[in-house]
Amino acid sequence: LAGINCKSVTTRTVYSSSLIIECLVVLFASGSFDEIAIVAGGCDKNGQVLKSAELYNSETGHWETLADMNLARRLSSSFFLDGFYRFVLSLFY
Repeated sequence: LAGINCKSVTTRTVYSSSLIIECLVVLFASGSFDEIAIVAGGCDKNGQVLKSAELYNSETGHWETLADMNLARRLSSSFFLDGFYRFVLSLFY
């Protein structure tokens, strides 16, 4: 696991460990296309279901906060199609 980083969507903190990785957000959806990746929803360390979303650009190495989704969701699957980031199989809260 050396060299793997984990970023918390809610705290914007990057965690790195050679043995153990602790993420503060779990059960989130993610999708990528070329240099762009989007992480959305999930649960924070207190079990609160999130409606936040962030975009990561691997060319610049920067994260950008996106507008909140209209519904909080976890256990989602997502993908890019026709220029849109789409969810399927979401549990809404």
